[in-house]
Amino acid sequence: MFTTPKILWHLLIVSVMPICLGLNSCASTDSDGLGEEQLPSSYTLEMGQVVKNQQPLPDYIPIWLNWYLGSELKSRALKYQGWDIDQDGRIDYLVELTESGEPVSEAFDFDQDGEIDLLKKP
Repeated sequence: MFTTPKILWHLLIVSVMPICLGLNSCASTDSDGLGEEQLPSSYTLEMGQVVKNQQPLPDYIPIWLNWYLGSELKSRALKYQGWDIDQDGRIDYLVELTESGEPVSEAFDFDQDGEIDLLKKP
């Protein structure tokens, strides 16, 4: 079973919180501007299927950002690419992506303690 390391939680706070504090927040309401009933808007992160590779290749873990308006899924985008270098079930290298798939930041856990050892932004 894949465990969620501290490195992922830290990046979620750093990268998802700005989304939550922006125009569409994690617990906001949206309307069409015509006085129609407002629907709650929310975001979730969904860990995709782990792609197991033979050594020396790392395992790959996609992480999706889902945006809901009410209970309807409005969009789904690949937000993170996680890599388990030593195949211990914990992410060792995590890349945050823009909606177009360009890297925004990279986080490294060199000593496998679940803590970010280096956070790099281009």
